[in-house]
Amino acid sequence: MTPQEKLDNAVAQPRSVYRTPEEVLVDHSLTDDQKRRVLQSWEQDARELAVAEEENMGGGEPDMLDRVVRALATLPAGDEKPRGPATIHGSPARPSSAGATDAAATLSPEEARQGEIVLKTKKQRRLVLGGVALSLVALTVAFSLA
Repeated sequence: MTPQEKLDNAVAQPRSVYRTPEEVLVDHSLTDDQKRRVLQSWEQDARELAVAEEENMGGGEPDMLDRVVRALATLPAGDEKPRGPATIHGSPARPSSAGATDAAATLSPEEARQGEIVLKTKKQRRLVLGGVALSLVALTVAFSLA
């Protein structure tokens, strides 16, 4: 089997080539990008299995999602895009909406995964504080009328 065939098999069916995600990490015949491709494929399979198990349709294969995600986290970030919220289904990175600032684009993948609200500009802070103040005024008026 050629190295390319091994890689293609590993991406298509990671468990047919490797027993554990950690085996992928120690395979010196793969580059970090190739390891990432194999582990991302494995992650997708593990998420689908987890969903099937939640729906009482699981069977046989042990849950590897946590191990695969930990293995992926050990690889250098490269040009990885933020993954979005950590759900059982996973989520693709969303393209930035028109008119959005570049503030979100400057976050590292680790920062983007934290789920924090980052108010970097005065305008963002004023909008949030104004919204909170307006909500408090509306609640005060609503309770005083009741």
